[in-house]
Formats: sequence, structure tokens, C-alpha cells
Amino acid sequence: MPAEAFYCPHCKNRIKKSAQAYVMGESMASGGYFVALGGVPDTVRCPSCGGGIDNKKMMMGEYDARSGGAGGSRAFTYIIVAGLIALAVYFIWLR
Repeated sequence: MPAEAFYCPHCKNRIKKSAQAYVMGESMASGGYFVALGGVPDTVRCPSCGGGIDNKKMMMGEYDARSGGAGGSRAFTYIIVAGLIALAVYFIWLR
């Protein structure tokens, strides 16, 4: 099931999908049909970097923001590394 937000494949900025893109992605994922008046462009532009984003991949959920994904993992990694360094300092110099 596609999410309501996705990350730009170029600058990794989090962007919220339009209502039409979200509904069309839900419909495409479940194998249903959805009528879009006026057609859908092949690419959309990222508002931050201006890079082209494939509209079909975006609607299908290939760029989606996963829960517990890239957002918090970097901070978690820094905390773990800092803790390991603190333990090494304690056992090497303070013991």
C-alpha cells in the first residue's frame, strides 16, 4: 500500500503526494481502476532540487517514506557509535 509521502530520489527531501497521486497509487496497487481527467504527466518536478521524478514509480510507492526508515536511523547510528566510544574510553583509560 503506497504511503502519503515519499522521498525525492535526488535530494532525499520528504514530499507529500497530491490527493490524486495517492488515490491512483492505491488503485494501481490493488489492481483496480481509476479515471484521471486531463491525463497524468510522465514526470513531476521536485520542489526543492527541481529534479525529475517518475510519476508512475512515485504513485506505485517506490520512493515512499517507510515508517522507522531513513529518518531516524542516522541519529540512532550516531548514538550507538558515541556509546561504544564512551565504553572504549572507560575501559581503556579509566580502569
